[in-house]
Amino acid sequence: FRKEDWEQYQQVNQKFADVVLAEIKNQDRPIVLIQDYQLALVPRMVKSQRPGAVVGLFWHIPWPNPESFSICPWKKEVLDGILGADLIGFHTQLYCNNFIETVGKELESLIDYEKFTITRNNHTSYIKPFPISIAFSNGFEKPDEGNSKIENEKLIKSLGIKTKYIGLGVDRLDYIKGILERLKAIEIFLTKNPDYKTNFTFIQIAPPSRSQIKKMSDFAQDVEKEIDRINSLFRIGNWKPIVFLKRHHSHEEIQKFYKLADFCLVTSLHDGMNLVAKEFAAARN
Repeated sequence: FRKEDWEQYQQVNQKFADVVLAEIKNQDRPIVLIQDYQLALVPRMVKSQRPGAVVGLFWHIPWPNPESFSICPWKKEVLDGILGADLIGFHTQLYCNNFIETVGKELESLIDYEKFTITRNNHTSYIKPFPISIAFSNGFEKPDEGNSKIENEKLIKSLGIKTKYIGLGVDRLDYIKGILERLKAIEIFLTKNPDYKTNFTFIQIAPPSRSQIKKMSDFAQDVEKEIDRINSLFRIGNWKPIVFLKRHHSHEEIQKFYKLADFCLVTSLHDGMNLVAKEFAAARN
């Protein structure tokens, strides 16, 4: 929203575009896939120099409604940059609809709602939903249930957990993930259902995310404080309701937690496509 930030954004996008253009200079019909909101201007920058290049852009976050987007002072420039792409992908049809409505409100263009295309200055962009997913094993993994049980017991013991019920949360330490709201829900649950004290443990896996950004580091501290407060409130002997694991875990390590837990909480306040829900379901045999 600040002019100097916008100028920096333009410069960084130009750097990426220059490198791409140098990379494809000897290709007859190069295909370029551009990822996410950091590079919204690159499609137009590439396309204006190389009209024959096939350019795709995938947007990894929700696209808001036109009213929300309209407060951006550089809205026309951002939209024009994106529309340099031949194919623009979002997670869901709703985000495609929001994008098309935003363009209709902000830019002069021809919109075809049947084909879901936007034509501007004789160039057509296709707008499509691509709900991303995960690599499913499709049953080819033959789990050794006996071995798996021993591993689970080792894992629980290493964390000092002795309770019957185990819940799980797997998130980046990011304020959109609803982690503070989830912790509050656990507090309310234990207040209303005291029988679950010493009988229930919630494991929260949350590696630090963009910790060099002040808002993110402040949020991480808020999460730790809230976990300490809730654990102090309910602690009985060696039992505490929340176990917080803040280091990065490999996919293999997280799979063990998915298999171990009785339930998984996904409580994002707003998310494009949350893969944890799919991973948890896929790990359940």
